[in-house]
Amino acid sequence: MISLLQLLREVHGNPQAIFLAGPAGSGKSYLSKQLLPQSFNTINSDDTYEEMLKASGIGLKQTNFTPEQLSQAAKMQAQSRKITQDKLTQALESRQNVIIDGTGAASNPILKKKQELESLGYTTLMLMIYVSPLTSLQRNMERERSLMPGIVLRTWRDVNRNIDTYAREFGDVICCASSEICNILSYDFLICDFFISNLVYAPLVYIVLME
Repeated sequence: MISLLQLLREVHGNPQAIFLAGPAGSGKSYLSKQLLPQSFNTINSDDTYEEMLKASGIGLKQTNFTPEQLSQAAKMQAQSRKITQDKLTQALESRQNVIIDGTGAASNPILKKKQELESLGYTTLMLMIYVSPLTSLQRNMERERSLMPGIVLRTWRDVNRNIDTYAREFGDVICCASSEICNILSYDFLICDFFISNLVYAPLVYIVLME
């Protein structure tokens, strides 16, 4: 099987920045491990946030939080974002290849970061993953750290509202994969065909997981 690593080699010596986008339960972490080079430095504020929640003793199930715990969790989330930004800054100073893992629900911060990275000489692209709102809700409840259903649905709505925006800014080529293809881990073939000819010109890959 062709590795996506072969297709993400530096273009003209430029470091790479890959933006991950998708709602809760879309499988971003799983797909990242299957598709993307493990040598890339993954930047994800959720990792730090979860560590802080566990250390505090309040747990990871947001649906079980008291109002006081929700306030405490919000403060920890703000701290985790600052820590993550510091981590990204250090990675960029040493020109590391990075994966910026997020939902993509807010497009302005992502597009601003994209512009900043490109001004530093980075080649940017986005890997966007789709699941249905029902799948997002179901997988959220099955996760160790679950969010309020209202937050899950709002995030799903906002992510998918941004598809046209990201297509315009990153490129307008869409790559679809069925659940059957995903189950046999053949993403590489689909995405490789796209990247080989389009990495520099329209670097948006959009994976649709059919229910």
